[in-house]
Amino acid sequence: MEDLDPTAQLIVDGTLLEYWSWKGHPELYSGKHGTTGLNVQVARTLSGTLARVSDPQDGCTHDAEALRRCGLLDVPPADLPDGGSPPRHIGDKGYIGLGMITPKRKPPCLPLHPDDKAYNTTVNQIRYKIERVIANIKTWRVLHAGYRRPLQTFPTTITAILGRAEVAHARDQARATLAAGVLNNTAALVGLAEQAHQIAPAGAPYYQSIIRAYALSTAQDIAEF
Repeated sequence: MEDLDPTAQLIVDGTLLEYWSWKGHPELYSGKHGTTGLNVQVARTLSGTLARVSDPQDGCTHDAEALRRCGLLDVPPADLPDGGSPPRHIGDKGYIGLGMITPKRKPPCLPLHPDDKAYNTTVNQIRYKIERVIANIKTWRVLHAGYRRPLQTFPTTITAILGRAEVAHARDQARATLAAGVLNNTAALVGLAEQAHQIAPAGAPYYQSIIRAYALSTAQDIAEF
């Protein structure tokens, strides 16, 4: 992944990558998840780009502590514009107290104020996007069923997976851009066909065939991209 823009606001969440060979490593046990594994902190930009995945930490590490350790919150003043402040990243309630934008907790023995409920809804509508990124990372087979290789090989493996994930993400973005172009071109063709139909109604079957052939051909090109 490219170097982070120190002024970029990110959506952050932690996840546990399950690890089977935990004998002799009780520190890998996560009480939150009820299983063993390694904690990684995942960040993405608001536009959807995967920004960073931290080095793996023991599964027992709380997300807030893991985020502190990974350095994502540490932005040197020299890297900020004159008079600028570090961006306030977005996360879940586990990051309360770190100066981030998070949902608000319900006060003890009191209901959550309607304004706070509306605020939480707004934050969660943005925050859920990081969960999709994490889900995509976990679709890789080596992580989906729990990591079984020697513990010391994990950093190398996750780096390789993230490199492939970044390529896949770039491909998907390119496909989306191409698809948007095809939709615009198809709409333009339909407009031209309507104009031609007014001049020469008998050519309607040919106009439809041209539009259909273009749509099918470009759809196939995008699928093979």
